[in-house]
Amino acid sequence: FVQTVVWNHASLEPSMGGEGSGLASLKVFTACPVKEGKAGAPRANTFVIDACMCVPVKKGELLSNVEMGNVAVSIDLATGKLGKGAVYDRETACMPPLTLSRIPCFPQPFEGVALPFFSEVLQMVEAAHATVLPGVHFLGWDVALTPEGPRLIDCNTFCSTACFGDALPRMSHALMMQVCLDRLQSMDDELFK
Repeated sequence: FVQTVVWNHASLEPSMGGEGSGLASLKVFTACPVKEGKAGAPRANTFVIDACMCVPVKKGELLSNVEMGNVAVSIDLATGKLGKGAVYDRETACMPPLTLSRIPCFPQPFEGVALPFFSEVLQMVEAAHATVLPGVHFLGWDVALTPEGPRLIDCNTFCSTACFGDALPRMSHALMMQVCLDRLQSMDDELFK
């Protein structure tokens, strides 16, 4: 497929790079604990579990794939401000504790940077999950913050929740298990006849 080339929003350039750098992207995790209604109408119970900013820092890396050794940065969901970050540990296949506040190859720290369009992003992914894929428990949405606004890059049904759940503050295994239990309890009795 063909995808338009996009660049980081100017407010991200000092801490994550601008035109010509790799694209930093938001990874927003959503959950839908109740299956869609009888007529296929989505329920309004889809919600954001957690989110992080994925920043390509390896030389020549254009994509922000964290499992390839790039940086993941926590986000305060209430304010849209960046917190601490970490580099994915390929040896243990998980995110270590978040301790970084800046990336050495960029001039300014990312910690405390307010993300542009953040509330729009949250609304966009919740609506997309509720209307496009309400039958899926968990989704991971990759969103670019461009000068023109947020751009949905893709949606992942296998979204590394176990990997990120070890480091992100809200995406606990207990919360994810509760979503699964809620989904099972909401299923039609027809499935069990």
